[in-house]
Amino acid sequence: MQLRTRTIRSVVASGGTEVDGAVLRRTRDGEVSLDVGHASAVEELAAEARANDEWVAVLGSREVFLRIVDLPSTEDDELAGMAELQLDATCPFPAAQLYYDYEVLERRERSTRAAVAAVRRDRIDRCLEEYRERGSWLCGMDVAVLAWWSMIRPRVSLPDEGVSTVLMFEGGGVDMLLCSEGSPVALRVLDGPEGEDDESRAARLARELEYTLASLESDLGELPGPARIEVWSGAEEESLAAALAKRTGAEAVYRDTGELEPLAAAVARRAEAGRGVNLVPEAPRRQRRERIGRRRFYKATAALAGIWAALLLSGWVAWELRQSAVEELRAKAESMAAPAEEAREIQRRIRSMEQFGDRSRSALECLREVSGLLPEGVELSAYHYRKNRALALRGSGPDDQTVYEFFERLATTELFAELRDQRVMTERREGKRVSQFSVTAVLEDEA
Repeated sequence: MQLRTRTIRSVVASGGTEVDGAVLRRTRDGEVSLDVGHASAVEELAAEARANDEWVAVLGSREVFLRIVDLPSTEDDELAGMAELQLDATCPFPAAQLYYDYEVLERRERSTRAAVAAVRRDRIDRCLEEYRERGSWLCGMDVAVLAWWSMIRPRVSLPDEGVSTVLMFEGGGVDMLLCSEGSPVALRVLDGPEGEDDESRAARLARELEYTLASLESDLGELPGPARIEVWSGAEEESLAAALAKRTGAEAVYRDTGELEPLAAAVARRAEAGRGVNLVPEAPRRQRRERIGRRRFYKATAALAGIWAALLLSGWVAWELRQSAVEELRAKAESMAAPAEEAREIQRRIRSMEQFGDRSRSALECLREVSGLLPEGVELSAYHYRKNRALALRGSGPDDQTVYEFFERLATTELFAELRDQRVMTERREGKRVSQFSVTAVLEDEA
């Protein structure tokens, strides 16, 4: 899941210092937006960029070594090594002086047709340094002719059999893509001298086409002349297409590059999708990812530290407020302690006076109440009175039933709040069964 918006900025030189640019953004919910513009210099585009934006530049066909090769494998993990072997066999520069990459053009049952591109390392290193000086990161370097082909291929009607040719007029030169069975087999980069008329240009292009077909005979066998030629240009080239048709006998058509989206937009889309070549080495791209990771880590750490400090501060404030409230309550309690003690002392004195003057729970009144509740045959042998608290009674009765009847009478009187420690024991005395009992009757104040 993508956590942040990814921004890719592509730059294509359009003459002098002027550049065409495109900004592709993919949001975290998958929405894609693409804006295309023009600027007088790269610095003008860089002024609007953020530090984490990915920059992708484009090299023209004359700045790279580009070959179209058939690799005897369809396994992705084997293609890179095979592309390097093809580069060693065909490129005049040592591999140690080059950055290279490949792009799959067509997959077949047992082989893969790919475009292998290489450029001198000092060329890419200079570009990387220029972008670093602007505070930006160059993450990709595409090849213009391959980006054009990615847009042209879905629009051209190349025959599935035989030979066809695509001529791309761009930047004062001509890129000639020779296709067999609808797939490129060779690329020629030709000059486009000014001042020639259409007949002269057509004659020169026809000779270059014948030379290219002859050079491919050793690998592909004898090839027939092209059945179709497509001329792609931003200028009006209908007359050139007619002259080529006359010279070669092929069907030649002119197509306006205005039908296509700007090259900068195509480059941005290829970079976002991970298609196409990328001549920027892995090391600076890894450095960018590590730097972004560190920056995000520092931001997250700072945010956590801020949250921790805020929690600590809020906890300290809450503790101070609580302590202040506690101190206030303690001071209030201390100020009320003496009056409260005086009030309690007055209450004790009032109760003592009430108890002293109240004879309703005196020892004599309690004895009178108990005597009136005694069932027939029940006798008291002990009577202990604790003033205003309880009576402890012991005695005997003819049987347990009579004793329990006495307990029930004591429990129903309003004088006693409850009965405690009720005990009944049966013993023989002078040949008779006697029930001995003890009970404590609690007065209301004690309860």
